Parts: sequence; structure tokens; C-alpha cells
Amino acid sequence: MNIKRFSHNLVLLKTGKILAIGGFQERSCELFDPVTETWTMTDSIPTMRFYSQSITELKDGRILVSGGYRNFNVANSAEYLAICEIYDPVTDKWLPAAPLNVGRYSHTATLLNNGEVLIAGGFTKTVGALRSCEIYNPTNNTWSISISLNESRSRASSILLPNGNVFISGRDSTGVNIIPWEKSSEVFDVIRRKWFYVENMFDRRVVFPIKKIFDKNSVKLYDERIILIGGEEFDIINGLPVRWSSKSSHIFDLVTSVEDSQPILLDYIFYQNYPNPFNPTTEIKYSLPKSAYTKLDIYDALGRFVKSLVNSYQNTGNYHIQFIAKELPCGIYFYRLLSGTYSETN
Repeated sequence: MNIKRFSHNLVLLKTGKILAIGGFQERSCELFDPVTETWTMTDSIPTMRFYSQSITELKDGRILVSGGYRNFNVANSAEYLAICEIYDPVTDKWLPAAPLNVGRYSHTATLLNNGEVLIAGGFTKTVGALRSCEIYNPTNNTWSISISLNESRSRASSILLPNGNVFISGRDSTGVNIIPWEKSSEVFDVIRRKWFYVENMFDRRVVFPIKKIFDKNSVKLYDERIILIGGEEFDIINGLPVRWSSKSSHIFDLVTSVEDSQPILLDYIFYQNYPNPFNPTTEIKYSLPKSAYTKLDIYDALGRFVKSLVNSYQNTGNYHIQFIAKELPCGIYFYRLLSGTYSETN
């Protein structure tokens, strides 16, 4: 990267580029292009944060940053931020958004199916771990108080369920990431706007389930590669442990980053096309664990056949297919892979 940073946030944009946001005592932001493997500086986020803000990609591709914590090492200078800001990838600019009703950090943020964002729990100075929740409406740029959690939760984790409800699990009720941790879980019913308990986890924990392969400084690209960006480096110098911010980046390729250049494939892998969205060319990758007659067909949003990209016998291995759509109208298209008894559509 251009700037050393840790406690930063990474977002995979719909353009396929990665946005690196701020970091510990850092406002600068930069964009990584995985095609050219280059970094370029972009607009700095207006508010400097130390850590534990939430990052949410809205339905329209804009990025919402909510809350967070900072402390200037001066008495009574700790700030539990209500400030929110939005990054627009089209203009490469940050703009202010409506502030939270309650300043907080270490909260969860979940994008609901209707495009709203549910903020749950967190930690604040006067109360400690919070039960309070609020919902952001990006259409009119407003926050509204929602029904509170059944119990206070800081450093919990949330996931949007297939039915549109929100599952939240674990907590650190002290806000300092030490026991007592909790193993309780609850679900937010988006229709009735109500939290209800579900079965406890077996073990006490914070920040579970794990949603990223490494930590906040890793992203899975649309072509299935994994990029590790920045963070902290560590070494023993003159017998003393030393830590420092890093600007190094590493890419791990699930297909090629193995000692054997011809890895044994144990299962079918059907990757997301990249780039996506695209105009007019995109690449489709897949891996076959055994030889078979294979078809790769394109369909429109109504399920009508458009064209065939592959229609032949293929051996075990990894395949990269270019789809050129310059003669097709703009819209959503599906691609279906048939190989032996395997079938999948993306």
C-alpha cells in the first residue's frame, strides 16, 4: 500500500476494486485494482477513528461507516462516536450521513433485504455494553430507534439469515474482551420487529461466527483469490518484542498457490465470474475433479437460452472461459455448468 495501516477496514466494491479505509489514527484511504495489482490514493474519510466502527455496503454500492472509538491520550478524551459517513465509489468522495442516536463501538451492522441497516448493541462510556438497536434508512438518510436486544452485547457477530431475519451470537458484556463472555444467541424478526432467544452455543465466545478467512485485513476477491492487506508485523529486536504497522500485501491463489503445479482436485469448484458487473467481457472459472462431457451455457433473466460457451468432453483440471457480451442487451444473465452428474448455476 501507499500508507502503513492497521485496524483499517477493507471493502470489495462492485467494481472489483478493494477500498482500504483509514486505520488506527489514520484518515487516508486507497483503492487496490486486482487486475493491475496497483494502489491509488482516494478521498480521505472525514473522521479519524481508532477502531471498532462498522462498515456496511449498501444496496446501491455506497459504503456506510458508522460509529467507532478514538482516544487522544488526554484525560477524558475518549470518544464513542455517533458520526456516520458514506463513500460513493462513483465519485470517489466521502460525504456525511445522519449520525447514530447513540454513540457506540464494537457493535454489529447488518444489511437487511429491504436495503436498511440494523445496528445492534456495542459499547459506550456511560452504559457499558448496550442493548439498544437502531435502523438506518438510506433513502431518506435517517436513523430510527428499534426494539432493543434481550441482553447487552459488545463484540458480538451478526449474520443475515436466508429468511431475512438477523442472527446475533456471543457477546463481551464488559467491553474489554475478557471473560465473562457469553454463549447466548438471539434472532431479530424483521416482520414483527422483535428479538427472541434461540438455542445457546456450546462455548462462550466473542465475534462468532467467523466471516473472514484471516481478520479485518483480508478480502476474498470475485475471482476467488484471497488478498491479505496491511496489518501489524512483529519481531524480536535486541530481545524485546516490537510491533509496527505494515503496508505489505499478499495474494493467495486457491488454484495456483500450491507446491504441486497440478493439484489433486477433490470436488467441483464453480467460481463467481469476474469482473461482475462487466461490460462487455467477463471470465468464468471452474475446476473439474474428473473427466466428463461438459456444457457451459448462458441464459437471460427469463431463463431463455442465449449461447453455449462450452459443449465438449473435458479432462480433469482448471478452466478459464471468456464470455463476450457486446452484442447482448444490458441486464442480468445466468451461467450454468453441466459436467457428468454435476450441475450448478451462478
